[in-house]
Amino acid sequence: MAKTFEAYDAQYELMRDILNIIHQYKDTNLELIQKLKTMQLNIVKEISILNQKEKEKSLCELLDILRDIDNSELVNDEDINLNSITHDYYNIIVKSAVNKASDALISDEGRNMWEFHRFLGENGFQVFPGERDGFGWLTGCIQTKKGYLVYG
Repeated sequence: MAKTFEAYDAQYELMRDILNIIHQYKDTNLELIQKLKTMQLNIVKEISILNQKEKEKSLCELLDILRDIDNSELVNDEDINLNSITHDYYNIIVKSAVNKASDALISDEGRNMWEFHRFLGENGFQVFPGERDGFGWLTGCIQTKKGYLVYG
C-alpha cells in the first residue's frame, strides 16, 4: 500500500513523540521502553484500522461493479462463468470485479472476510466456494443475475 500524506504525518508525529519522551524520561529507561512499546501497539492498531478501511472501500467499489454487471446488456444466465467472457468491455469489468473481490473478501492472512460475504449477500450477491481442498476455499464465487464470477 502506498504511503499517504496521513502516513507521513503520523511518522513525523511519532518521531516528535519519541524525542519528547527521551528528553522527558532520560533517567528512567523502563518507562521509556514501556512508552515506546505502547506507541508501537498504537501504530499497529492504526495500521489495522487503515487496512480495514481500504478493504471496506474495495468492498463498496466491488458492489458498484457487481450492480453494473447486473444492469448490463448481458443475457441473464446464472450458470455462466463471467470470467470466460471475451467481449473486451465486459472482460475489463469482470477482471476489475475479480480484483476488487480478491482485495475485499480475502484478509491479508488469506482468510475469508465473512462479514463482507454477508454484506454482499444482503445486497443480492451471494458468495460461495468454488474449488476447495482440505484447508478450505481455493477460490470463491459471486453470483450475479448475469452469471457468476470466480475470484481468489
